[in-house]
Amino acid sequence: MTAPDLMDLTAVHERLGLENATDYEAQVMRDVLLRLYPGRALDSVNESEWLTAYGEMNLQKETGWLGETTATSPVAREKDQNTPVVDPTDR
Repeated sequence: MTAPDLMDLTAVHERLGLENATDYEAQVMRDVLLRLYPGRALDSVNESEWLTAYGEMNLQKETGWLGETTATSPVAREKDQNTPVVDPTDR
């Protein structure tokens, strides 16, 4: 089974909420999940990981970043500067 099969777009959209997320948001979220958690099934992504990916998805939507994590990304800060990730929903 390949990574795209593990992250079914419909399942990602359902987890985001069919009425709360657009098709574009579901696609971006799926792309982020595949990048952050390669080879993992959607049901193996825990709540903390989901929230991290959700923050990355929103960053991508707002800035147009694609592919590589940016310096302003919580994931990049943790990896590059070894600083703790701040919950993107805690604002």
